[in-house]
This record gives sequence, C-alpha cells and structure tokens, in this order.
Amino acid sequence: MPETGPIHILFLSRWYPSRVDPMSGLFIQKQAEALAATHRVTVVHVQPDSCCQDAFETELATEKNVGVIRVYYRLRKSTFFGTAIFGNLVRYMLAWRKGIRLIRKMRIDIVHAHILTRTGVIGYWLARRSGKPLILSEHWSRYFPEQDWFNGWFRRSLTRFILARAHAVIAVSEKLKQAMQSHRLHNSNWHIVPNIVEPGLFFPETDSGPLPGKCIVHVSCFNEKSKNISGFLEAVQLVRQNRTDFHCLLVGEGPDLDQVKRKAEDLGLTRDCVEFTGMKTGNDLAAIYRKAGFTVISSRFETFGTVVIESIACGTPVVSTAVGIAPEIVSEKNGILVQSHDPRALGEAISQMIDRCSRFDRADVSGTVGKRFTPESVGRQLTEVYLSLIQSG
Repeated sequence: MPETGPIHILFLSRWYPSRVDPMSGLFIQKQAEALAATHRVTVVHVQPDSCCQDAFETELATEKNVGVIRVYYRLRKSTFFGTAIFGNLVRYMLAWRKGIRLIRKMRIDIVHAHILTRTGVIGYWLARRSGKPLILSEHWSRYFPEQDWFNGWFRRSLTRFILARAHAVIAVSEKLKQAMQSHRLHNSNWHIVPNIVEPGLFFPETDSGPLPGKCIVHVSCFNEKSKNISGFLEAVQLVRQNRTDFHCLLVGEGPDLDQVKRKAEDLGLTRDCVEFTGMKTGNDLAAIYRKAGFTVISSRFETFGTVVIESIACGTPVVSTAVGIAPEIVSEKNGILVQSHDPRALGEAISQMIDRCSRFDRADVSGTVGKRFTPESVGRQLTEVYLSLIQSG
C-alpha cells in the first residue's frame, strides 16, 4: 500500500443495484467492492421509485465492506403544465441533498461520480465545496452515432463544462473515449479503466471439450438496437445454406426476445439450429462458455463488451464485431474481428471459426486477457489514478 495509506473514496452513482433494479450498475458495484479491499468506500445512489410509501425513503447498508446510502424518491404522476417534470427534478435534487447530508461529517479524499450529466454536476459541486479532486467515470453508450442520445444545447454545454473541469476522466474502453471526444468533450487527463470480470467464475477447464457438433454461443440482453441479434441470425442463415454441422445457443432475456424469435422463424432457423436458453448467470453462464466451440458478438456498438472478456477468460475464442473493448483484445490468438453492420462478413467469419475453433488451446486463449480485468487489477488501476491526484494536489 502507498505511504498515504487507505483513502476514503466517495462514489456518486446514477446506476447502482437497488430494490428497483438489482442488475443496474453491477459493474460499478464491482469496482466499489474491489476498492473496498484496501480503502474505505462510500456509495451514494439516488433512485426514483413509484412504490415509495413516502416522498423519500433512505436505506443505509454495508455490503461487502462498502458503505451504501440509497435514497429513493416517489415520482409525481401529474403532467399538468409540466408540473410532474419540474416536481420530479426538484425531488431528485432533494434526494441527493438527503444523501449528501449523511456523509457531511465524513473525511472524503476523492469524489468519484459515475454516469454523466446530472451526477457529474452533483460531484462537481461537492468537490468544489470540499476542495477534493473530482473524477468522472462514463459507462453510457449515448455518445455513439447509433444511439444519438447526447443532444440538446444545454445538456451538451453543461457536460462539456463539467468534464473539462474534472481532475480526471475515466472511460471503460478506447472506443467510448473516442465517441465522447467526437462530441468535443475534452479533458487533459483521460484514463481507460475496464470493467471487472470475476476470475473465480470465468476460467478455462482443460478437460471439457466442445459440445457435440460445433456449438456457437450468443449472449446478450436482447436489445436489438445495440446487440444486433437479427444480424447474427442473418449471418447464421447464410452459413446454414452451405453447412449444417453447428448449433447455436442464444442466451439471455430482454425487451426484443419475442421479436428475435420471430426473426429466427422467418429465416427458417428451427430448433435443430437455433435454441433460446433464457437467462443464464454465474456458474451456469460460465459452464456454457466453457463447453462452446466459440462465442459470437454481433453488436452495433458497446461501451465495453463484457461477453468478449468472459468468453476469452473461459478459454473460448470469439468472433466479434469491432466494438467496445474487442479491438483492444481480439487477435488471431483468441478469435476473429469483423466490422459491424455486415452480416455477410460475420457469416464468413463464423464459417471460418467452425473449422478453426477446435484447434485453439483453451489455456492460451484465456491467457490473452491475463489479469487485466480482475478485481485486484482494476482496483489497482483506480488507486493509481486517485493517488496521482492526491499527491499532486
């Protein structure tokens, strides 16, 4: 541990697991838990909840050594002359004030705000008031042209103002950093710190070969706009015209699941070719990766792309579009990289990998990600950013 000893890090997070959505912001929770192994970490999270009995409800907990303050606020439903929008914004700010009041007597060393823009404003104000360094982390895909959610003069101007005045800015991939910079979001101190992939879950098993035949795995949240599952199915249909020695498992659930199932039917991809498994997590998901011939990522855009790392960590090669972390990780040692928006190129890569996947050494594939994405590594990378600011200030 550096000479400064443990520090106290304050996370202000727009996304974080809660009673409303236990899956939201899991990657931020993992970062907090990784840091809590050597530092003190406090998280403040504000969450709208239409089921609140009172206007505000506060929940305090200690979760894996992380102090968590959740403030829920009840949304107003009336839309009379925009009063609901204004009223909800007021309640949002009041909820943050309640959360911050609970930490006002704590000694904070770093203010780390996750997800712009409003959380960044809270972080900027608190850092200015306390005289502590401000770090902004972005995980949101809104900056990619396919999303086109980063619009509006006021939002853009405010985001540029806050980001330019942060002491450091963190993106989870080079692709996300480039997308943000394309909107003239500038800062002199950028860092790339990836999400965490648990090594205790995702690791290779040398004694488990592929499933009978060639098993292709596609894991997603079934959001068609980003994950492009239809593009994957179109590529599979092209491959199916020339060969039938493979089987596809589509793993996950999401808003477009029924639409994707209909697409498979329209393409004539029956159960002997395409099977939907539903949601799989933890050990069940890792077991699917280990037994697969390879994994396909067909996304149009990703801020990070956890599936790429999970599969490779399990020793299973990938065919991936050039999104998120994939261009930084995928090579001939662990897979094939293709451009997005091209089902024919994806189909050709899938056909090649059907022939090649059995020749990959799983331990070698897993070794290409090394320990870069472990909790220890990510915690160390964040600590280095924090200490550089503390020691220079």
